[in-house]
Amino acid sequence: KISLGDGDNANLYYDGTNPILYAGTHTLRIVADNIHLEAGDFGDEFLRCTHDGGVSLYFDNSQKFTTTSDGATFNGSALFPDNQRIKVGGDASTPDLQIWHDGSHSRMYHQGTGSLIIDSDSQVIFTTPTFTVNNAANSETMINAVEDGSVKLYHNHGQRLETFDLGIDIGTSA
Repeated sequence: KISLGDGDNANLYYDGTNPILYAGTHTLRIVADNIHLEAGDFGDEFLRCTHDGGVSLYFDNSQKFTTTSDGATFNGSALFPDNQRIKVGGDASTPDLQIWHDGSHSRMYHQGTGSLIIDSDSQVIFTTPTFTVNNAANSETMINAVEDGSVKLYHNHGQRLETFDLGIDIGTSA
């Protein structure tokens, strides 16, 4: 056992199976221009830290996540469990946009300044048997579109337009 510092602040030892570098409740600092954590046979890389560059994480020697000057990049996909949200803009307590799956439905929620805008240089296509747009409180339907069926438009709780197989029906009642 190699003890460093006063009163065993840090230790390097072998426990009979594994070598251990122990820093206890202190901070372990590794100082170098570049740091690589690799498998014992040098066959697989786990982590790569590059001076004035990114930090990359690997899975089975395949780079999956890297920090960049503008944020981070993913290689592959990111899986979030039900009810875990992707939050964008604003701050942690009041993000502007949230995307998640609640176990039954996929949801997108916008709160904050401005509008939720879906922009495309081509078409915006919704491929779903039913597509509904509700107000922010989810208490009022604004648009309802059903595959092989009608499209209904609403104003202030009242249906104003409905398509059917021979044309449209325009409603005027509240």
